Amino acid sequence: MSEVEQKNCCPVVISKDQIIPGTEFYDMWNVGSAPDYKAQVPIFSVYNMHGLNAIIGYVMLINSNAGKVLYRGQTRLYCGENGRYNDLLPSFCHLHPVKGEELKAAKRRWNSEAKANVKSLDKHIEAIINDPDLLKQIAYNFDSGKEDSKAELRVVIESMLQHYGSSTRCMDFVDNHWIALWFGLYQWVSTKNEIGMPVECFYKKRTLKLSRKDRLDSVSHIRCQFFNELKKATSSTSISESQSDVNQLIKNYSYKLAFAEDQYLYLLLFVADTLTEHETTQHSGIYSNSRMTVVDLRRALPSVFLRPGAQHGWTVKMNSNKKNMSRGDYSFAKDVVAILRIPLSLADELIGGALLSQENLFPPADYDQGYRILLQRQEQAAQKGENLTDLDLAFKAMPILKYK
Repeated sequence: MSEVEQKNCCPVVISKDQIIPGTEFYDMWNVGSAPDYKAQVPIFSVYNMHGLNAIIGYVMLINSNAGKVLYRGQTRLYCGENGRYNDLLPSFCHLHPVKGEELKAAKRRWNSEAKANVKSLDKHIEAIINDPDLLKQIAYNFDSGKEDSKAELRVVIESMLQHYGSSTRCMDFVDNHWIALWFGLYQWVSTKNEIGMPVECFYKKRTLKLSRKDRLDSVSHIRCQFFNELKKATSSTSISESQSDVNQLIKNYSYKLAFAEDQYLYLLLFVADTLTEHETTQHSGIYSNSRMTVVDLRRALPSVFLRPGAQHGWTVKMNSNKKNMSRGDYSFAKDVVAILRIPLSLADELIGGALLSQENLFPPADYDQGYRILLQRQEQAAQKGENLTDLDLAFKAMPILKYK
């Protein structure tokens, strides 16, 4: 690929000076230390649904030659030392400092243990491939007898484990921004978290500071104020002469409506390289090149796994030509092209209904057959006291989240 072609296919970060009605530049997401930031991404405040649709459409347009725009909803942007925004890393890279250990020491320890951790993760994936009963539920599109298919199977299994709650090198994304909004509006909560045991958890809607009645009263007051100011601005001059004043009033009105509360969620817009012209191979929902491996779980897994279809689920894993990848090599930050800051009250108004509920997005095991199979294997491993197989050890080491 030529230098010009390489440049043309790179993700395009939205400019902080871009003017999109219904949105406004808020801050920069700077990853790393100045002046050599790993990534610098503008954060835009979104006032209303028109601004949300417009800015997403614009980001998709400017990245039409770079790849597919995926979404990730978060309750917050994680901050590191001195309040700086932290990196975007998979759960496999999360630090767990021991008591009294400084952050830098924890990072050094992670890098020193990385090779052994990768080897352990790959061993657990291999244990699933070597179990014929479990493999036949997964390998619908793949021939496990062929080495090329085995490599793809390893990718699919790690993506499946990530999607069902295990700690892997992948990160979850969706291709539907309404579902991403849901993940920002709802907070993940664990009710039981014991070492070596399945984590029991659920999603709880974040509490809005104002009740619905108080929000409606506040909106009514802001609306009356707006119309009084609009009447005043246009009473002595024509509409054309007062257009700039009217535009400013509308902008202020939208801002006040959206930010009547100080609670927000964040949508990260990420460009996944899925284009074949970028030397990306594609088969059964797996897109792979030297930089990343992207998996559309709805195409890669059989429909007995119901959750990927309900969530429009994708996973991404970063690749490298290094023999041993460091913690920073797994970062997704360089491919984030925009971040949207959205009031909870706005999201709450936009995504009501049964389709966007935990029951639909995390279907119970009675309906999600793939989930049921994984939980059954996990429970069998937990009940065994000794004579554990490699598959038992895999489920003990990489527990599947159990939603209530």
